[in-house]
Amino acid sequence: MLKRTALILASVLIAFFHIALCGDIAVHYYSGDCYVDVEGEGRWTKASIDMPLNTNSLIKTGKEGQAELIVYGESVAIGSETTIELSSIVENLKARDGVGWFQKISRRFAFTSASLEDKTESTLLGVRGNLEGEGDVVWMEEHETYEQGLVEGKAQYDEGNYAQAISIFKGLLYEKGADSSNGELSFYLGASLFNSVQYEEAIPHLRDAIRDQEAYYREAALLYYSFSCYFTGENERAIDGFITYVEEFEEGVMLPYALLMLGKSYKGTGDSQNAMLYFEEIEEHYSHTEAYDDAVQDLGEFKPLR
Repeated sequence: MLKRTALILASVLIAFFHIALCGDIAVHYYSGDCYVDVEGEGRWTKASIDMPLNTNSLIKTGKEGQAELIVYGESVAIGSETTIELSSIVENLKARDGVGWFQKISRRFAFTSASLEDKTESTLLGVRGNLEGEGDVVWMEEHETYEQGLVEGKAQYDEGNYAQAISIFKGLLYEKGADSSNGELSFYLGASLFNSVQYEEAIPHLRDAIRDQEAYYREAALLYYSFSCYFTGENERAIDGFITYVEEFEEGVMLPYALLMLGKSYKGTGDSQNAMLYFEEIEEHYSHTEAYDDAVQDLGEFKPLR
C-alpha cells in the first residue's frame, strides 16, 4: 500500500514539475525550420520541444516548417512560412472565450469535407489538431497535381492536423499558381487558420470563399468569416456576415447563435436599439438553446431602455 502511494505521489510530482517547466505557453511540437524569439527582442533561437514561451514571444516557420504550441491549455497550430506574435493568439483566445457558449458549441459540431460535400448536416468549428511524435520530421510533400494536393490537405483538415493542412493549402495557393478565384482552396485555408485561433489571417481567405454564393461550403464559410470578424473587433463586417447567414440559412442549426452574435456585434458598434431587437428575439423564441442565457444577460444591461 505504501509503495503504491509512493508511486502515485511520484507521478503527481513528475506531472507537476513538467507543467511548471513547460509553463502556460510552450512549444508542443515542431518540424523543419522553426525558430523562436522568446522575449520579442529580435534574438531568434531554434525551437525545442517543451520550450517555455510567454506573451512577448514570437515564433516563425520556414518553407517546410510547422509547429504546435500549447497556449493556456489550448492547441495552436502554426503552418509553414508564418511569423506569429503570441500576444495576438492570447488576445484571440480572450475574445473567443468571452463568448461563453462558443467552446461548448465547438465541441458539439465539426465541419468536415465529407459533411460539407454531402450536405447531410450543418456543423461548426473543427477539432483540436493532433501532432504525433517529436523533432524534425517534415510533413510537407510535393504533389504531382493541384487536385492531389487539395485532397491531401482536406484529409489533414478532417483529421484536425491544421499545421499540415495550412502548409499544404498555402503551398497550393502561393507555389502552384492557384489564386483567390479558387474559393474551395480559400475556404479550407481560412477554416484551418480559424481553427488554429488565427482569426486575422483567416479573414481574407474566408472573404474570398464567400464570394461563391452556390458553393457547397458556403454556410461554413459565412460562419467562420463572421465569427473571425467579431473576434477581431470588426463589428461592421461581422454584422454583414451574420445578416447574410440569417437570410440564407433560416433552418440552419446555428441560426439562434447568428442572431445572438448580431446583437453582440451591434452592441459593439454602440447601436443599442438593434442590439436589443436581436437579444429579445432570442429571449422570445430560443429559450432552449445556449444562446438564451447570454441574450438575457446582455438585455439586462439595457433595462433603462426597455
